[in-house]
Amino acid sequence: MKIIYVISDATGETAERVIKAALSQFYDEEVKVCRLCQIHNEADVQKAISVAKDNPGMIAYTLVDPLLSQMVGRLAEEYNLFAVDLLSGLIYSLSRFLGATSHETPGLLHRIDTEYFKRMEAVNFTVTHDDGQQTIFLHKADLVLVGASRDALLAAANRKLTQARATVAVVWLLVFVCAWALAELAVRRPTARIVAAVKQFSEGDFGARIGAPYPRGEIGELMIELDQAFAVMQSQREVIQQLNADLEVRVIQRTAQLESANKELEAFGYTVSHDLRAPVRHVGGFARLAVERASALDEETRRYLHKIMQAAAHMGTLIDDMLELSRAGRAELRSRRVNLTALIDAVREQCLRDANGRNIAWDIGELPAVRGDAGLLRQVFINLIDNAVKYTGGVENAVIKIAAEDTGNDEVCISVRDNGAGFDMAYAGKLFGVFQRLHNEDRFPGTGIGLATVKRIVERHDGRVWGEGKVNEGAVFYVVLKKA
Repeated sequence: MKIIYVISDATGETAERVIKAALSQFYDEEVKVCRLCQIHNEADVQKAISVAKDNPGMIAYTLVDPLLSQMVGRLAEEYNLFAVDLLSGLIYSLSRFLGATSHETPGLLHRIDTEYFKRMEAVNFTVTHDDGQQTIFLHKADLVLVGASRDALLAAANRKLTQARATVAVVWLLVFVCAWALAELAVRRPTARIVAAVKQFSEGDFGARIGAPYPRGEIGELMIELDQAFAVMQSQREVIQQLNADLEVRVIQRTAQLESANKELEAFGYTVSHDLRAPVRHVGGFARLAVERASALDEETRRYLHKIMQAAAHMGTLIDDMLELSRAGRAELRSRRVNLTALIDAVREQCLRDANGRNIAWDIGELPAVRGDAGLLRQVFINLIDNAVKYTGGVENAVIKIAAEDTGNDEVCISVRDNGAGFDMAYAGKLFGVFQRLHNEDRFPGTGIGLATVKRIVERHDGRVWGEGKVNEGAVFYVVLKKA
């Protein structure tokens, strides 16, 4: 029978109970436990060791005095006895002495004795042997006894730590690989396909598509929607192109029809005007001859003949103006540098001859050279200046001002201003219409064709013309032409 000697500075009952509890819980072999108690000095230690030496067995000691504890360990080693501090290596030593015959060596022994635990709590309960091989760990709530080699414990911990590090490294590597694969397959490649298709479509390749395969999830749905949108836009573009082509054809046809109609109308107007000139002259001439020869005619008859003569003269003037309007639209445009100062001076002299010696104040500013047809531009300013002279006929101190202003974009704006009868701006839209008049013909005679001729000539020069005025305060007409 194997013997375990319990050496204690107290009664040793608690240590005995601990050992018996461990034996009964973890081992099946019968073991005798002997207490060697009340060990208080070195002599007591010598006696206890002598007893154990005479009948060899395992020594389990629990001594508060560290010197006595070290003495027990030293003597046990000297006599080749198996000894262990009960608290630091009980379970491990039992395993070595008895062998784990029925159970594996335990790592945990629950609370054994409350009073013994409280007594041991007062001292340093973590004990390390001189050889540094055995350790014990104590928890406040439970008495935890671990009997293991420190080197073995550290080696096991290092192995576990190395395994843990390797595991973490492998896990991180797997996470990285999975993340890269997810980003590559689920995000980057589909995104690159989307960008390439959109770029092709924006550069004019309207047949571009992302195409299958479509990945699962929102990106796949986006790719499908984009392909559908591309298809819709392509079909709409084809419809728009067809509509534009049809519209261009219709515009060409309508333009040709309009040009043809305008040419026919101008030809008709020219022909009618030309053919009417001779009959009208005949009517006026014969009426004048009748007046000169019919001395016996009464006054009323003479008045009738004068009316015929006036109507014939007016008809002749109207025909001449219509021919002038027709020529303005049909004449070949010979564009060259035109000196406006010289042109305006010549026009002014011509208009003064028709002014019957009226006193008119002229204010003519510095005028630039423009580019256009000199003959047609002369007709423009003859009409504008003649109108200014005519509509200031009822003004005592007539003033006609001609000026020029640079508007930029290689254009110049020439203005002809007077302080005559003016006009109501509510009827400004009728100014440049054929046969449109805003004044009484008895007061201001005319045919209503002059401003229409002005507009046609200016537009042929890629210019603009408009008028502004106030009733009885005068009017101003603006003509925009290209600078030379």
